[in-house]
Parts: sequence; C-alpha cells; structure tokens
Amino acid sequence: MIQTDEYGPAWSAGLRRGSPDELATWLRFANAAADEADRIALAAFESELLIDQKADGSFVTQADRQIEQLIRERIADTYPSHGVVGEEYGREGMTAAERWYVDPIDGTHNFMRGVPLFGTLIAVERDGEIQAGVASAPALGRRWFASRGSGTW
Repeated sequence: MIQTDEYGPAWSAGLRRGSPDELATWLRFANAAADEADRIALAAFESELLIDQKADGSFVTQADRQIEQLIRERIADTYPSHGVVGEEYGREGMTAAERWYVDPIDGTHNFMRGVPLFGTLIAVERDGEIQAGVASAPALGRRWFASRGSGTW
C-alpha cells in the first residue's frame, strides 16, 4: 500500500529539474499549444470526420494527425534541441534531456462518436522526470495543468 505522507508539494518540488521560471515558460508553451489543438479538435468534432485505421487496428482521425503535426512544428521552432514522443508520428530526438509527450486526441473513440469526453495531452520531461503538463478537454470547456513543485490548476 502506498503511504500518502510520502508524497506532496515537497516531494514534487524535489523532482524539479529546472528553474521555476523555466517550468513556467514550458507550461505557458503547452497551454498555448493546447489552445491551438482545442480549435482544431472542436472544428473537427462539429463536422464530418475523416477516419483512418492504423496498422495496429486502432483508429486515427485527420484531426489527430493535424494537431500532433502542429504541436511538433511549434516544439521544433521553439525548442529545437528537445525530443518528441507522439502517438501518431512516433519518437524523435530521444537522446535529448528534454522530451515532449503528445497525445493529440486522447479518447479518439469518443471523439469519433460525438461524445465530448476527449482531450489533448501535452507534457514535458527533463532527465526522465515530468516537469509540466496540460490536459485539455475542449468540448467540456475544461483544462487541467501543472508544473513540478508549483501546483495544479
């Protein structure tokens, strides 16, 4: 059983791998990327979807691919030395100390069926520890975000 007194703000701050300003910058970047992803996802959600099937049999929409490509471009422009792990386009720059993780539309089946329980997930790690992240559910008008040692909103 996990002892809850072993976790909390001090524990989280102890895993910080950058300055508070650096993490705040990454979080602003992730929120801005989520804003763009939300616009794409909502426009697609309210229209007829273009759906493909991946080699593993799972489904992918054009919006999935468009969102991930956009976020990858933003990362490459802003943080060219950072790596990226994405659900639709795989891994690149895996030797980088900083890596971004992107799930453009988590809940693709809901998205495809018109169920508003889906969202975009974006996180950044440094040296194997997640430092900041965003979960945005645009059809619900909700967003959650956090940075290491600075809280969750």
